[in-house]
Amino acid sequence: MKDIDNSMILPYIGYAAIITIVALLIRMVRIFLQKINLQKAFQNTKRKRKVSEHALLDFNNSIILSWSGMRGIVSLAIAIGIPKELEDGTPFPERTVIIFISVAVVLLTLIGQGLTLPLIVKKFSTKENNDPKESF
Repeated sequence: MKDIDNSMILPYIGYAAIITIVALLIRMVRIFLQKINLQKAFQNTKRKRKVSEHALLDFNNSIILSWSGMRGIVSLAIAIGIPKELEDGTPFPERTVIIFISVAVVLLTLIGQGLTLPLIVKKFSTKENNDPKESF
């Protein structure tokens, strides 16, 4: 943080929020596309592999899966792995900013999504999903 201009901290947090929202939206699209693919595979009996009915996702489970994925840890590891200096000895441009934004994304997903996940699960869980008789 000492290498980051104080006037830029809020914009960088804003960038992290935008990245977090985009990552969440991409995950939602991916989960819903997977839901469609599973339904098509289940309906298609000509294939060698058959999809079990238990593998199908409903809308509520798709929302829960979309919200539950925390993102950013791998990006943070890559950001920390950026060399401090280029081959010619000059500092890597904006390395500290990249690390700062990566940390902010991780914190937003862990705190924001992590703390709201129980509410999402409670809101979107169906009675049949909460049946204690049903085991995996």
